[in-house]
Amino acid sequence: MGEEVVFVAEASLAWRGDFKFNAKVGDLPELPMDEPPEIGGEASGFSPLDLLAASIGGCLSAALIFCLKKARVEPVEVSVKSKVTVVREDGYLRVKRVDVDLTPVFSGEAMKKAERCLEIFRNYCIVTESVARGIPVTVNLNAKKS
Repeated sequence: MGEEVVFVAEASLAWRGDFKFNAKVGDLPELPMDEPPEIGGEASGFSPLDLLAASIGGCLSAALIFCLKKARVEPVEVSVKSKVTVVREDGYLRVKRVDVDLTPVFSGEAMKKAERCLEIFRNYCIVTESVARGIPVTVNLNAKKS
């Protein structure tokens, strides 16, 4: 019996020269992308590493909110800082680790009600748990002549 596909997320990218691309997801506005100067870009848009940091931080935050909603707990505030550290490994740049500071603030009794969510929320994060386990990536290269 095969795995059940729940949904698929898809992005299209259009090259704008050098290391610049515009990413498009559904009907949302285009997202400018560029590499940082350390890699040869101009940092004129989000880098793939920026988006990885944002994806992991955003997913963990959403997972926490999902759990808190199920527990009927409303945080006063949630702040997140996500940092991707890149190192050189065997001559290539690689993500060494991702550090996330997730700070939910609760009022009075809400803290006690939130304790279970604070223990298990990470299980609900699709991105973080998938990245942490290693995601198989299939690359279909379809080079064409103009």
